[in-house]
Amino acid sequence: MIDGLEDTERVLAVTAHPDDFDFGCGGTLCRLADAGAQVHQLIVTAGESGSSDPDMTRERLREIRMREAAAAAAVIGCDVTILDHEDGRVAYSLELRRDISREIRRHRPQLVLCMDPRPVLGGWFINHPDHRFVAQATLDALITGGPTRLLHPELLAEGFEPWKPQRVMLFGPGVDVNLSVDIASTIDRKAKALACHRSQTGDMDTVAVLTRAARDTATGTDFELAESFHVFDVRP
Repeated sequence: MIDGLEDTERVLAVTAHPDDFDFGCGGTLCRLADAGAQVHQLIVTAGESGSSDPDMTRERLREIRMREAAAAAAVIGCDVTILDHEDGRVAYSLELRRDISREIRRHRPQLVLCMDPRPVLGGWFINHPDHRFVAQATLDALITGGPTRLLHPELLAEGFEPWKPQRVMLFGPGVDVNLSVDIASTIDRKAKALACHRSQTGDMDTVAVLTRAARDTATGTDFELAESFHVFDVRP
């Protein structure tokens, strides 16, 4: 298990688009799954806007990307839920917070992973608005709809009791790093999972691209290949 996460039995990773995990934290999700944790992916949109092909339709791309997401999750060793918020038009809303709160209550994770919600990361990366709103709604759900019994009474009616995760891991370019994870043993699976998203990666050499990025991320650590995170505990 990853140092500091030895007590992790259940994990919920939340992102906006089907390939966000595989670029950002796929190697770490593989390690958590390999250590016996139950890993669940929650994707808020199906990524149906992610094409400039004039012959592509949103309906067809939605079906393609849902299949790709399922294949990538199988490589990592986790299951996946895809919500029906609209790709490229995700809005921060009580509905979004409720939908994420439902999955927090359903899966009862000790650990939640999501992207850093800041607009600009690392001084250069303009964070997609879908990323930002999903990440912020996830963090807010941790202290509102997840653990608060009388908020979202419809979730109680559905049978979902309140739950508050213990720890959060934020990822994204330029995140304020306080944890680096060695992914040398899982880089090949991370690349294989990313390659499942063929509608987005095309002929990309995912092994070369991700290995180069992981080597850069590992600079200054004791690892050859790494993913980096900002980790903090959720206070009572």
